[in-house]
Amino acid sequence: MTSPRVPIVQKPGERYRYDSEYKRNGTANLFVMVDANRSWRKVKVTDRRANEDFAVCMRDLVDGDYPDADR
Repeated sequence: MTSPRVPIVQKPGERYRYDSEYKRNGTANLFVMVDANRSWRKVKVTDRRANEDFAVCMRDLVDGDYPDADR
């Protein structure tokens, strides 16, 4: 994040004041999977958050990390 504004000029000896506005440089979505029984976690980053992305994430989890699990 960057600030689109410059600090507000103050009298000598006073601290600068900043506006809370910011410029967003994009977004990302994080899927975090945790298995507390074996102290394991996995993070998958996607460009958006959609049902299809969630389904792909779950399919990767089941096929890759738990291939012998009951379905």
